[in-house]
Amino acid sequence: MAVAALFFGSGFILMSKVYEVWQLYLFYGLIFGVGLSAVDVIALTTTARWFARSRGLMTGVVKVGTGAGQFSIPLLASILIGAYGWRDAYLFIGAMALVLLLGLSQLLRPYPEHVDDGLSQDLREKSAADYVEKSFSAKEAIKTKQMWLLCGSYLLLVFCLIIVLVHIVPMQPISA
Repeated sequence: MAVAALFFGSGFILMSKVYEVWQLYLFYGLIFGVGLSAVDVIALTTTARWFARSRGLMTGVVKVGTGAGQFSIPLLASILIGAYGWRDAYLFIGAMALVLLLGLSQLLRPYPEHVDDGLSQDLREKSAADYVEKSFSAKEAIKTKQMWLLCGSYLLLVFCLIIVLVHIVPMQPISA
């Protein structure tokens, strides 16, 4: 999570220094994109390990948090852009994200140490064995239609969610 935080926050901070289109692609498309996707994956996989019995509910709670961020950060960005300009807004949001995610990364534990999730040891081992038997290597997964459909779906989803930030500046009210 700390590495993801560095990518995520650095991508935003570097966006405040964009002067060429290639910088936009590198800073936002690659650096921020890697950080954003890693933060999401880490949060979901950690939640899945900690909450075996209520995995679906807790995964839903995590995704609600994601949605709340996608709702509130563009509003915050709009306010900051109106008050300080887009460069300072990126700098502030990037620094805030970097500090918060680095702090949270220090609290995360990949596996619960002594948590009774109500599952018997036999059931837990059977579930783990079933999961391993059905898993794919990266090389095998890349060859499946399902993997490409998931990647394409996620690309379209994130494109729709993130494109809001592009249109915040034109939507700023003109003050007299």
